[in-house]
Amino acid sequence: MNNTFHILKRIIKDGKSYIPAFSLLGGIGLVLIPVEFYGLLLSKRLVDKGFLLQNWDTTKDILFILIILFMLRSLIRYGTSIFSNKVQFRINQTFQDELFSHILHLPVRFFTKEPTGKLMSRILDDATRFSSVFGILFGPALLNPFKLLALLGLLTYISSRMCVLMLFSTIISLLIIEGMGRRLRIISKQIQEQNATISSFIEQVFPNIELVKCKTTEKETAVTFRQLLEGLIQLSLKMLRVRLISSPLLECLKYLAVGGVFVYGSWLISKGLLTIGALTTFLGATYLFFNTLSMLGQTYGLLREDLARMEIIYGILDSSPESLENISGNDVPSSIDSVEFKEVTFGYNPLRPVLIDVSCHISHAEFLAITGQSGSGKTTLARLLLRFYEPDSGEIRLNGEPISQINLGALRSSIGIVFQENLILDSTIKENITYGNSGVSMSRIIAAAKISQAHNFIKAFPDLYDTVVGEHGKNLSGGQRQRIAIARAILTDPQILILDEATSFIELRQEEAILKRIKESRCGKITLIISHRLSAIKMAERILTLDNGRVLDTTDSQSLIGHVDYA
Repeated sequence: MNNTFHILKRIIKDGKSYIPAFSLLGGIGLVLIPVEFYGLLLSKRLVDKGFLLQNWDTTKDILFILIILFMLRSLIRYGTSIFSNKVQFRINQTFQDELFSHILHLPVRFFTKEPTGKLMSRILDDATRFSSVFGILFGPALLNPFKLLALLGLLTYISSRMCVLMLFSTIISLLIIEGMGRRLRIISKQIQEQNATISSFIEQVFPNIELVKCKTTEKETAVTFRQLLEGLIQLSLKMLRVRLISSPLLECLKYLAVGGVFVYGSWLISKGLLTIGALTTFLGATYLFFNTLSMLGQTYGLLREDLARMEIIYGILDSSPESLENISGNDVPSSIDSVEFKEVTFGYNPLRPVLIDVSCHISHAEFLAITGQSGSGKTTLARLLLRFYEPDSGEIRLNGEPISQINLGALRSSIGIVFQENLILDSTIKENITYGNSGVSMSRIIAAAKISQAHNFIKAFPDLYDTVVGEHGKNLSGGQRQRIAIARAILTDPQILILDEATSFIELRQEEAILKRIKESRCGKITLIISHRLSAIKMAERILTLDNGRVLDTTDSQSLIGHVDYA
């Protein structure tokens, strides 16, 4: 319960700028309550003074007023509904934007724990519950209790005796609503997790559809999806059963109360203690009272579901982001003369280190190759240099200064990196090359593309650099995607360039030409080539070999050519 109030407090605090708008909506709703009650009192008069006395002038006048009240209420509800939805859309936009931005600034380690599909579900679905909670708090949750109290006052005014009879059913109904809300909150969290798991599964399958087809695992994949759906269906049925059990109980209590009121009211009429109009109005108000109570129960259940989702969202928002604008961090030196790994130990799992006491020194303008078997820690060195992760022990220095003391944003801006698989946007070639550097001139874009040997195949497209490459670059070959990624990395002439299996899809002659041009263009700057291929590492001046997370040796590249095949 304390956690529920804590979440509610945070939601109200985060959305305080929208409180005036929702307060206005709530105020309009409160104004409509006496309008409805006035209509109920008019219906009593319509029966007693109009129908029973056959006074058609009175009947006509009252019916005219009731029609006007109905039209007025409908127009107000239409206007408030449009306004309410506009406000909620804006809240969703703001909150989803905040959540997306926060996730982008979380450390890389967070993304290794949270599947992409789940994060998509959090942003596109769960985050919209923020406005839903606001709409409930300043809508039904605010209005229905007031409405119930007002109806209770009206019922007491008409007949306090019948009102006591009705309250007994009300207490039982409230107990059912509370129990239902607790159960729905638990099941709702389970449903959200299952939905996120399904989204993650789909997100994994479709981008890798070629592998599914090559392995002819369509049936097995479909079975797995069916099993995930079955789990979701079972949870949904569990929630439905809770609702279906509580709903008939509430309906039964409502009709028992209305039936009891009708019998008792008829007896009061026979004794001359109540008019037919009063009984008719009381029955209408009783029915409205229990409908409002039922709506309050549904609102309470929905609120508990929404709060369960928001609890997950706030768990993400409470995760500590990276500080790209570290005020205390120093700027990157204008010229990086050395990179030093000093007794660095690191493991993605602390119990299984990937790097063990790694020490090496990379000199000014050096063209260094890093090689070794798969899993030896080659890519991990690059990730540590970019501070995607922090070493468990030891440190990394630039020009003798620990990189932990350097401004994180500036550090990453000074490093260009190309992976084996790279981000390729569903956009133009030009926009892919300039990703992160939108103000670069066309001449620099072409110069970078020529170095990466991309310019030749780009010229063959009718739209040249404005050619749209498709989702994940599906209109390009693997080698073409890598050459675009290389052009992107060298576009700003970074202080340190890392090529991590960056030419694995490129044929040998082109690879040699690309690496030769890169070497020529990077006078005075450090370049690291991470590769298994002898054709790539032979371009380096020195080779660092890793084996099971340790530095095996550091050798002049020429002494290895013809003796060792790293492919």
